[in-house]
Amino acid sequence: MSPVRPRPESDTPQLDVSVIIPALNVARYIGQQLEALARQDYAGSWEVIVADNGSVDETRDIVERSRDLLHNLQLVDASSRRGVASARNRGAEAASGRFLAFCDADDIVAPWWLRHLASEGRHHSICYGRLRFFRGEPPSPQKFSNSSNEHDGGLLTHPFGYLPFASGGNMLVSRESFTALQGFDETYGAGEDVDFCWRAQYSGHTLGSAPEALIFIRLRESPKEQFRQYRGYGKGEVRLYRDHARHGMPRSSAARAVAVYGWLLAVGSVVLVRRDPHYRFWVNALGRRCGRLAGSWHYRCLYL
Repeated sequence: MSPVRPRPESDTPQLDVSVIIPALNVARYIGQQLEALARQDYAGSWEVIVADNGSVDETRDIVERSRDLLHNLQLVDASSRRGVASARNRGAEAASGRFLAFCDADDIVAPWWLRHLASEGRHHSICYGRLRFFRGEPPSPQKFSNSSNEHDGGLLTHPFGYLPFASGGNMLVSRESFTALQGFDETYGAGEDVDFCWRAQYSGHTLGSAPEALIFIRLRESPKEQFRQYRGYGKGEVRLYRDHARHGMPRSSAARAVAVYGWLLAVGSVVLVRRDPHYRFWVNALGRRCGRLAGSWHYRCLYL
């Protein structure tokens, strides 16, 4: 794991919050997220740091052109190592805030997101906000105000049946805690946020939720993208088990795995042909299970 380099003592953070956005070839979306950040009603001092992970599209140009919207915007080069964990760590190293807030370039923060996250985050080492999902055009808060397709604002435990964790796409961490934990483990391809939160709890750091700190999460547009995303999740889950089983993370249920694989085979032909409402759920489940199989081979650790 690559530790986060601490800031020099003479460079004491002066701002309340640094919002850190890892970015890689997100020219299609990042402008919308920056516009959403420009509408924040947070009254404290804050900045936005885009940590570019080596984009070859127009991501950097769009960020530069967004300085008229966000005068507190900073673009940093995070291309030395590919991966969201590395990009977040490089952003944290450049940050001036006493608290570090993380969101993703392809999502949309609600106008009150940072205000609620920062308020609740002062009572915990790590604080997690609420997620709602959308596909296609960005939603307005009014349109989704009554949506039930969301997490309930609590900390996540699914699908591990173990300690709670916060999503790296909607998280605030005190700088002190982030430095003590040496940031995100950059050797993870996925699951680095889960690993971070679990390591935090082993060390006595506290986690809390801010239900009003809302972010709209953009779902992948194509089944192929969904499959790739969930395959990565599945592989990361094997790595999590390899690293955390000694602390008490339970092994996956073999009986459940058999049932899921049976369901995938039984309904696969139907959902593929008809594209029924279960189609995307089937793609997600298939990707995750394929990822777990690949991860079990790669890490030489069985977690189905």
